[in-house]
Amino acid sequence: MGKENASEPPKSGSGYERFVPLPKKVTIIIAQNGTLVGYLGGNCPGRYENVSRTGNTLTFGAGNCKFTLRLSPDGKTLTEEGTSMIPVQTANTMYHGSYTSIVMPLQLRGTFHRQ
Repeated sequence: MGKENASEPPKSGSGYERFVPLPKKVTIIIAQNGTLVGYLGGNCPGRYENVSRTGNTLTFGAGNCKFTLRLSPDGKTLTEEGTSMIPVQTANTMYHGSYTSIVMPLQLRGTFHRQ
């Protein structure tokens, strides 16, 4: 369990810094010998079944969310690096209804300690 921090990518220059979400609590569950990841909370909650493992690193994602988790040498800490796209502005029209008009990329980082 730990917290995930989101930031605007460097050099994005979008000017939407005020839309970057506050840190969120995240619980990561790794199952089936590292081939299944449950991601509770954060900016991309879900069940990830397409997990690639190389040494102490897991890579997974779906849709607009991509993650890399690295296990520390002592086996007690995971570090997360990832990216996500979040909607920051919604448009409303008479004919099309409500739709997302601006989407912003986020960099996601977190440190998680085994419970």
